[in-house]
Amino acid sequence: MNGPPLLAEILPLSEALQRHGAEWRQLWRTAPGAAVFSAPDHAAAWSATVADGREHGRLGHGGHGGRVRGGAALVWRGPRLIGATALMQATNWRGPALLPRIDYAPYDADLAPGTRRLFPVRQLSTPVSWRAASIRPTLLTLPEDRRAVQGALALLMARHRGIDQIVLPCEEGPEAAGWLRALAGAGLQPFLHRLDRPLLVLAHPQPFEALLAAQSRNFRRRVQRARRAATEAGLRFRVLSDPDAALAALPRLAEVAAASWKAEPGPSGRITVPHAGPQARFLQALLAGPAIAPVTALCETPDGQAVAALVALRHRDRLTGFATFHTGALPEASPGLLLLTEVIDWAAGAGITRFDMNATQDWLRPLCDQESTLCNVVAFLPTLRGRLYARICRARSGGDPAGTPAEAPAGASASASAADHWPVT
Repeated sequence: MNGPPLLAEILPLSEALQRHGAEWRQLWRTAPGAAVFSAPDHAAAWSATVADGREHGRLGHGGHGGRVRGGAALVWRGPRLIGATALMQATNWRGPALLPRIDYAPYDADLAPGTRRLFPVRQLSTPVSWRAASIRPTLLTLPEDRRAVQGALALLMARHRGIDQIVLPCEEGPEAAGWLRALAGAGLQPFLHRLDRPLLVLAHPQPFEALLAAQSRNFRRRVQRARRAATEAGLRFRVLSDPDAALAALPRLAEVAAASWKAEPGPSGRITVPHAGPQARFLQALLAGPAIAPVTALCETPDGQAVAALVALRHRDRLTGFATFHTGALPEASPGLLLLTEVIDWAAGAGITRFDMNATQDWLRPLCDQESTLCNVVAFLPTLRGRLYARICRARSGGDPAGTPAEAPAGASASASAADHWPVT
C-alpha cells in the first residue's frame, strides 16, 4: 500500500493518555461501531480503580503474582492514529490447561475460587475485568485499516519482552480470523480458544411490544404474569436519562446492590461481583467526563423502596449495559426483566441505534436480535517457558490451530524505543 509507513508502539497507559489522549478520543468518536470499552476514558478508569487489585483479593495464587501494568498499543500511519487498544501485562497463575476464560486478570482471581492454579504465566492481553463489567474486545480502528492495524500490533506483541503468552478476546468470525492471520504472519503459532459465551445485542431497538409479539407463547405468558403481579404490587418503573438525574440515582442503585445476591460470594463455580468497592469507584471514574453518560432505571414499591435497579452507559446513539441488581423481593413480578423492558422502550424512543446487553445470560435472548460468540485468540511466545507452556497447553486443551500464516502488512514496523517495554515488577 502506498503512503506513509505504519509505526506501532506500546506505551505505559498514563503516558499514552497524556501524550495521545486527544487523538485516541478522536478515533473513538469517528470509528463506526466503536464500543464503550475502546474509549480512552474506559482505560483510564480501569487503570485508576480496578487494575491495582490492592483492595479486592489476592493478586494471583497464594497471594503471589505481580502488579498489573496498564499500557496502550498505538498504530500510526504518518501523523494519523489509525489503531489503538489498551493492554495489561501481569503474571497470572493458571490451571493445568494454561488457558484463560474470562477471569484471567490477577485482580479477578478471588471471584473464581476453587480453581487449581499451578503455573505462573506472564501474560500480555487487552483488559478484561468482571469488576469493570468489561468482557468485550477493545481494538479500535476504522474498518478499512483493521487488517493493517492487526498486522502491525501482532509484530509488536510478538517481539515484546518478558511475556510467555498473548491473549486477545474477540468475536468468532472475521475478527478472530484477522488476529490468527496477523499473529501467524508475525512468526507465532496462534490458535482459537472457544469460550461458547454469547455476545447479545439489540441491534435495532424497537418498542418492547414489537419484540414481544415475535416471541414464543411461553415467553409472552411469562411477561403477562409478571406484569399482572407488578400491577397488583403497585410497582413503579422509572428510566432516568438526564445525566444529572441518572447520576443522582446511583446511590439508590448501590442500596439495591447491597441487598442483592451479588453482594455475597457465590457457591463454587458461580462468579458474583459485588458493586461496593472497586466496581462502584470504576463507574464513578468512568462517568466523571462528558464522553460517557449514565442511564439509570429503578423499580420501586408504592412506599418508594427500590427492589431492582439498572445502570447503562450511553455514548452517542449507543447504549451498553453495565450492571443490574435486584433484592429478591417480589420474584413473581420479575422486576429485573420488566425494568429492562422499560429501558428498551426508552431506547427505542430516544434514538438509540444499538443496545449492547453486555451480558451472556440465556434469559436475555428473547430481548435481542443479534448474537455473536466470544472467544480468545491465544499465542505462546517462543521463549523457553513459552514453548514448554505451549506443549502442555496443546496436550491438554485441544485448542484449534491457526490457519495458513499470512504476510505482515507492507510497510509495518514496530517502534524500537525503550518505551515499548514495561516489564512487570
